Amino acid sequence: MSSMKLAILLCDTPLPAVVATYGDYTSIFHRLLSSSSYTSSFTLDPYDVVSANSYPEDPTSYDAILLTGSKYSAHGNEAWILKLVDFVRTTVSSHPQVKLIGICFGHQIIARALGGDQACVVNTAGWEVGPTKIVLTPLGEKIFGKPDELVIQQMHQDHVPLLPPGFHLLASTSIAPVQGMVKFKDGQEDDVHIFAIQGHPEFTEPIVSIIVETRGASGILSKGIVEDVGKRKDIPTDGVLIADSIWRILQPSR
Repeated sequence: MSSMKLAILLCDTPLPAVVATYGDYTSIFHRLLSSSSYTSSFTLDPYDVVSANSYPEDPTSYDAILLTGSKYSAHGNEAWILKLVDFVRTTVSSHPQVKLIGICFGHQIIARALGGDQACVVNTAGWEVGPTKIVLTPLGEKIFGKPDELVIQQMHQDHVPLLPPGFHLLASTSIAPVQGMVKFKDGQEDDVHIFAIQGHPEFTEPIVSIIVETRGASGILSKGIVEDVGKRKDIPTDGVLIADSIWRILQPSR
């Protein structure tokens, strides 16, 4: 089997303390994808869409394109965000053979690109942070290969309130109804075209602890949120299981 070519659209740079120990998002996602028992030979080519305005010259040269998380708001109107939304929309319509994987901010960008500007908004119910149970739909159970629920690291205040047209729900929580979604290729339920998830399968507990400590110190996260996450921080999460699911989506015939 030939090596799978993946592009990663870098929508942010992790905090310096995270980069110093765990690397940038390219390294973090490479580690996640390599952790799966389904892993095949793959390359992961980075494109900085924020400061370098860098995109794949030919999206069809890739099997899939992954959009990372970000501290920015997916409903913002900065030039780079609008360009990213347009890139997703164009890639989906013009190059349907290229699969898309969206993580947190990437999930929200996909929703905005294909569901309109109201498909990503600030969640009036507040933040979701740290290990969080997400309740699976029957399709979610099938995609993830696990019954009832998953636990995934969260770090978001924006969310997707409604499914974009043509998408199917994978999971939800009480305050964020669209925790995961898929769109099938030509209606074939054995071939996922787009996979997007609100949480962060790539985040480990030490990474989340650094982010929570930093955002707590700056006042972005309240003292109550910081304390609550501290109580839950050692709950095991299903990041590797989600990586398994991503690989099954990338290689449906395997």
